[in-house]
Amino acid sequence: MNPDPIVKEVREAGAKLAAEAGYNVHRFFERLREVQKKYAKPLVQGPVAGKYRAKRAHRA
Repeated sequence: MNPDPIVKEVREAGAKLAAEAGYNVHRFFERLREVQKKYAKPLVQGPVAGKYRAKRAHRA
């Protein structure tokens, strides 16, 4: 399988952002939230885990 240049570019950008945040996930997303303030639509969504847990609970 040939490597996809777009996937490579996205991964490199993510690695660069992670390095800039010191590989700290909280700083990484804080930076994304700061950038997000420039845009009308959200770039980073809040947690959705509770929504998915509720669906699974009904399957039992």
